[in-house]
Amino acid sequence: MKQKKYVTIEELARRAGRSDRVIRYWIKRGFIQYERDGLTPGARIIIPLEEAERVISQLPQGEIIESA
Repeated sequence: MKQKKYVTIEELARRAGRSDRVIRYWIKRGFIQYERDGLTPGARIIIPLEEAERVISQLPQGEIIESA
């Protein structure tokens, strides 16, 4: 069985060259689909890798900051 892969808010922010706050704002506005890593209200937010790749692919290419 294929296991689904996820990234955290912080990982998506780093890959997208945006701040954690921007990613959280996009999640709150419904622009990014996410899941929770558990059933409690305080469970960590995780983003399916496919969704993270979709978000990154839609960003303007000139604004992406590549990490060294």
